[in-house]
Amino acid sequence: ELPTSRAREAHLRLVRRLSVLALVIGGIAAIASVVVARRIAAPLERLTEAADRIGGGDLATPLGTEGLAEIGRLATSMEQMRRRLWRLTADLEAQKAEARAMVNGIVEGVFVVDGERRVVQMNPQAAALLGVGADQAIGKFCGDVLKPEAVGNTRPCEENCPILHARFRGEARATERLVLPDGRRRTVVVTSSMSGGDRQFQLLRDETEIEAARRLRDAVLANISHE
Repeated sequence: ELPTSRAREAHLRLVRRLSVLALVIGGIAAIASVVVARRIAAPLERLTEAADRIGGGDLATPLGTEGLAEIGRLATSMEQMRRRLWRLTADLEAQKAEARAMVNGIVEGVFVVDGERRVVQMNPQAAALLGVGADQAIGKFCGDVLKPEAVGNTRPCEENCPILHARFRGEARATERLVLPDGRRRTVVVTSSMSGGDRQFQLLRDETEIEAARRLRDAVLANISHE
């Protein structure tokens, strides 16, 4: 028998207030989530771009270290890693330049081969001695660059290679007669030594004139003995 209109109106007012309050809370939550997502996503995006740059070899561009606690620590660690890699790369480049200058400054011919006996470096003296371009020799099998005369039907590269002997003895030496691209022949003493890893240094000493003098001496002694 009690009237329900007042209770119904109070209930409707409560529902409307709760609905408005829910909308306000939802809006605030959405705005907060967007702000937080931007604060997290933006540093992560910058870190991703920085990782791509480092992977591509760009070690000179510094990384930003701003961000939330975990992201900030990650950015700081990546920046420290970038600095260490940059210093190590600079040191390696300096050492490589010094080694190249030392090799190029040697009077004799010098070339370096890898584990497959492919030429990886050659100084100008060796290139001039062999009559080839240093850039053209890079990546080729050393026997195809030196072109030693075959003994019988076998090239020295197959049975009497000083590079292979040096891998077991520590150092090896062989005298080879090379055929230059212009058809000339040179007598060269090849000294091979291990340098650590799979790289080997070969020293070329031209003894063409010495060999010619020896042959002339032998011919003179043979004639004297005959007379």
